[in-house]
Amino acid sequence: MDQFKYRRLKRIRQIFQQKNAPEPLPVTPCPSTTRIHRRMIPGQILSRWSCSFRSDSIEVPSPKAPNPMARNESDREDLMREATALVRRCQWVRHDGTEVAICGFRREGGLRIYLGAAPVYHFDSNGLLKRAFHSGRLYRTQGGTLAELNRQRTREATYLVRKDLDECERDDFLAEMSQQIEQLRREITNGVVTISERVPQKDTDIQNDLATAFHRILANARAKSLAPRFPGKR
Repeated sequence: MDQFKYRRLKRIRQIFQQKNAPEPLPVTPCPSTTRIHRRMIPGQILSRWSCSFRSDSIEVPSPKAPNPMARNESDREDLMREATALVRRCQWVRHDGTEVAICGFRREGGLRIYLGAAPVYHFDSNGLLKRAFHSGRLYRTQGGTLAELNRQRTREATYLVRKDLDECERDDFLAEMSQQIEQLRREITNGVVTISERVPQKDTDIQNDLATAFHRILANARAKSLAPRFPGKR
């Protein structure tokens, strides 16, 4: 077979394979933009996400991102020891030893509140909600509302379905969050819960600083104010 016929047959074979190949699913490449600390969500520990999200769309995490696997809620026992990003943190328990909450401040002043196994709330230094984990779903501020990110798994991949909350849904979410934080504030004030562990151990001001932070958070929630949209997010 001469060289001309060989190249012609090779081209025909390539065209045939292309026509019979299954049509690929439309997937938007996802730059590594969102990073979530592995201790952000107890019971649903996420190492790192590499995704950008669109409203009412489905996108696939970057192949470089580790597959986030659910972990047992017993991981919460290590939270006080391993949450080193929270340079000031404390654990609140009832008199019978039941854990109620873990609260901690980041170095820049942002507050994280872990209420039991869930939910989890992240606030910036001004007491504005940035992220949350509630009822198995992630939430992220969009400035004026919250984006709900629902993780769905298939045999081939893990998807995140995004839905921006409407005004009523946003208000209901903030109202429930306010009720939970107000209950924690009252239990602390009335001595129903006490600090069982704190880091650093000599941080005697953390309770007063938490009271101030709770006041800012509740005021922002009543005003329907959220943290600004994350840079680079849509």
